[in-house]
Amino acid sequence: MARNATGTYSLVAGNPVVTGTTITSSWANVTLPDIATALTDSLSRSGKGGMLAALKGTLGSAALPAYSFTAYPDQGLYGASGVVTMAVAGVNQMRWQNGSVEVWDGSAWSAVGTQATLPIAGIVNDATTARTPTTADRNKIIRMSNASAITVTVDTEANQSWADNTVIYFRQVGLGAITFAEAVGVTVNGTLTTTGSDVTCALVKIGTDEWDVIGLD
Repeated sequence: MARNATGTYSLVAGNPVVTGTTITSSWANVTLPDIATALTDSLSRSGKGGMLAALKGTLGSAALPAYSFTAYPDQGLYGASGVVTMAVAGVNQMRWQNGSVEVWDGSAWSAVGTQATLPIAGIVNDATTARTPTTADRNKIIRMSNASAITVTVDTEANQSWADNTVIYFRQVGLGAITFAEAVGVTVNGTLTTTGSDVTCALVKIGTDEWDVIGLD
């Protein structure tokens, strides 16, 4: 029966044999091919063959990364929900998560350069009159096209888990002006309302629950 879905191998019926059992073709011709199938399905340590499906592993940690090296078991990659992190000598160095690449400076995570130096992550067309950006909007261009006044409310870090140096771009493509509003506890600096169609600006996180609007001054 080879391995089950969790990778556990079980011998076929009639095993194990006991002292005095006669080796017969009816036993051997079922058992040995089954073992051969299971061995063929195993990953060779010397690099013969390759995986035929996604290679999955444990999440790991900084001290014991899931994918590491025989001589250096404390350096490699480990995972968590929505993030992959690289550790060296058991210490975090860099991580990748949706919309950002960050490095560890010994006390906190910081974006590599600024979000503005990274490729645009995507373009979102929004025809509504109200939007609350989320972490999924990081480094994207949000094209607001409604003809009526539009309010973009900047949410708190507690609700959104914003990464440092997050940048979100907004473009007024309709007649409706975009006004940036603050959720309770949030500060947004700069000119807060667009001045006409085809105007593009950026919302930049400069501190905890503090943002600048650039491009409208």
